[in-house]
Formats: sequence, structure tokens, C-alpha cells
Amino acid sequence: MIGAMRAVGCLLLCATAGCGDEASQPLRLESEHFRYYADEDLPVCRTLLDRMEEHYAAVTPWLGVTLGRGEKIDYHRFGDADSLGETGCEYDDGTVPAGCADGLRIVTTRPLETHELVHAYASLLGRAPSLLEEGLATMLGGIGAAGPVVDASFPIESFFESERFQALEPEPKAEAYGPAAGFSRFLVDRYGREAYLDFYASLAHSASAAEIETAFESSFAEPLAVALEAWRAERPLVESVSTYLYLAECASPALSEDGAELLEEECWQETFPLRVARSFSLADARGAVVRARHAPGASTGVSVIACDGTVHRSLLTYLWPDTGQHELWTDLPAGDYFLKAFAEAVAGADPAVSLDLGPQLITETCTETHERVVPAETGAVAVERWLDPQEPLPESLQLAARLYFDTPRTATFRARAASLTLCRAGCEGEPGAECTRIEPANVDVELESIDVAAGAHAVSVQATPEPFMPVRFTIDLER
Repeated sequence: MIGAMRAVGCLLLCATAGCGDEASQPLRLESEHFRYYADEDLPVCRTLLDRMEEHYAAVTPWLGVTLGRGEKIDYHRFGDADSLGETGCEYDDGTVPAGCADGLRIVTTRPLETHELVHAYASLLGRAPSLLEEGLATMLGGIGAAGPVVDASFPIESFFESERFQALEPEPKAEAYGPAAGFSRFLVDRYGREAYLDFYASLAHSASAAEIETAFESSFAEPLAVALEAWRAERPLVESVSTYLYLAECASPALSEDGAELLEEECWQETFPLRVARSFSLADARGAVVRARHAPGASTGVSVIACDGTVHRSLLTYLWPDTGQHELWTDLPAGDYFLKAFAEAVAGADPAVSLDLGPQLITETCTETHERVVPAETGAVAVERWLDPQEPLPESLQLAARLYFDTPRTATFRARAASLTLCRAGCEGEPGAECTRIEPANVDVELESIDVAAGAHAVSVQATPEPFMPVRFTIDLER
């Protein structure tokens, strides 16, 4: 996971010694606020600094900080973990994290590590206790929690002191990042940005538990214990997506009107590619079809995320290893969103991502569902509906979609459901509809490949919803 760990203070050992190969790295790019160094054999995306400057412009005003005249952030990228570890960026057990930050200097193996960028910006506020530093960097870095769900029962109050946090083993330390971000987001929502930043900046890195409690009550006019109890009562278990403040992503350039966005070639020709983000807004609820195209042997990841982080407004991410074009169908309520995409590096690949908006695609009743054409070049379709985790889950839910195949195909259906019904020429119960119903012995359905004629088809899934899981089915298609 990107930025899931940070070896706080590890670079202090190297600051004057010039250990590792950091000092010999060539300067590859430079902008108003950044100097970008990378090993000579690493490809460097020509738009990296544009993305960094966009991130700086979106996040630093929220923090209330700015670099001084002549100051820049030095970003050092290495090609492997061994080289990174030689800089001193490692834990006592020899584990090398994704990156480290010391003041305005960053070392990492990632082409763009937003978690460490936030650490660099926040250093202008001073050094807070380690757990608070990681909570802030995870909340504003948009990534970093050690899993999809944040469990508020994690005893973060036991690790507010830097010494106790640093004494954790790598696995429980990584586990603390999500709850640290979740509590940070709770404080921002409950007390406001200014009170949160006042608390953060008032603390020394070496603050004791008693000093942290005193500063907390001074900034928030409420005891720390009361806030922790309220956090656990209101947000006992939430998805990680709801703990992030997507300042940079939601301020990214607007998606083009036709929704088509090509990934820059130099940006994805890397072991871990640069992600491209584009923002968009919906005045009313719409159906959304995200199309991703990539080369054989490559993977494409696509996320559609709501700027307010609410789960029912999506975290839709897929890695498709097969060749061809793939589609994700879902419905999105009115609101502000961003689309994030990346493609794995494969020679000769021409990846592309597009977003089509139209009538809502998914209903509980087949007859009310809008039909959508599946082009001949599409190799898979995923149909998905997210439920609001704040609402009680229904005991059973039906998901229906109507598809039109313009050519005959061979299809393999997959669903996590109690039953799946495929109908040709109409919905189940309609005159002329030819339907096949599957009721498997378990909830994971994978039908054998079947031939699907050209024309209109309807698919219905009867499922028992699960917490933090979408109701979904996928169709793998072959010509």
C-alpha cells in the first residue's frame, strides 16, 4: 500500500552524512516549489511537476502554510527498496516502507507519493506526535490506511506519545494509520479545521500523554476522552474512503465534455504508474458507464469517488488483467466526484479511460431499467450498486440491468448472490421472454460459459447485502 508506513525521523541520521545514493542523484525536473531527483535509468513523467504543483496549491491553503522564498521540496525517487533503505529509510527490523520524509526532503520508490508530500507541507507547522502526523498525512494524502475499513476500536490513545507509537511493530503500526486518519477526520468535522490545526501545531513531537490531553481540551473545549467516546459511538466502523479529504483530487482539471481521457505515455510507463485524476459534477442522479481500455498483459485501475467521501457515492476500483475494453456500470447520486485511473506499464499499450453519463442504469425492477448497448469491443461488464452503510441493510435486494449485444457473444456470469436470472427478449414474466434462473448452493455464482445471441437481454440478481460490500454481477465476454 502506498505510504502505509513512514519511518519517522529515520532521515535525521543521514541529514549530514549524505548516506546512500541520494546526494548523487541527478536533478531531473524543477518547478516553483519542487526539485525532482531520480535515478538515471528511471523514466520520469513530463507532467509530474504539474501534478505536484496542483497538489501543493490544493493542500497548503487548507493547512495554512506556504514555502518561504527560495524554499523547495526535494523529492528523491529510487528504483528499488534496497537503494531506498540505504538512505536510512527503514525500520529497526530492516523493513523498508514506501517512503520517508524529513522536513522538506522526501525519499521514496514511488513516482508521486502524496502521503509524503503532506508530511513535507505539515513540517511547516512543526513536528507533532507521530500518530497525529500519520493521521493528518493519511487524511489529506488520500491513501494510506492499512485496509478498506477503519475500526474505531483500535486503541489509538495508547499510542499518542511518539515513543510508544514508534515502538510498535510494522504490522500494528500500519494498522494504526486508518484509525488515526478516522479520528483526525472526526475532529475536523466536529470542531472545524482551525481548531484542529491549532491543536496539531501546539504540540511538540515529544509531547507526553498529559500534555496532549491538556492541549486537546485547550483547542477543542472538550476532554480527549469525551471526543474519543463520541467518535467510537458515531463512527465505529467506516470505509477508509470516508476518512479522506480529497482536496487535490476534487480540485483536479475537469473531465472533458465527452469524458474521454488518454493517460500520458510517460506517466504510465513505470512499475507503479502515476494516477491521472479528473473531476466532474452531477446536478442530478445519473447512470455512469466507465470504460477502460488496455493492452494484453496490462492492468487498468479505475476509481469513481465522491468528494464528500460517502460510501454510497462510490469507491469503484477494478484491476482487469485481461485484454480488451472493460466497462463498469453504476448509478451516482447528485454531487461532486473525481475519476482516477492508471494503467500498468506494457510496451505498445495505448490505454484509455472514458466516462459516459446518462439515465440511471440499475433498478430493483427489470421493467423500469434503461437498456444500454454493449459494444463488440467490450470484453467484460461489471454492474454494481453501493448501499449507504449508515442505513439499515435490507434482508434481500434485487439488482437488475438491461443490456443489448450488437453481436453474438460467449458470456460467463459471476455474482455474489442467492440467485441470478438471465432473460432474452424481455424481463421475467413478460410475453416472449426466455429466461434461465440459477439458484446455487452458495452465494458465489459462476455460471459456465453460455452463448448469448445478439439483441436485448435482461439480468437480475437476488442478493443478501453485506456491510461495506456492493451488490454486483460481472459478465466476461468473448467473441
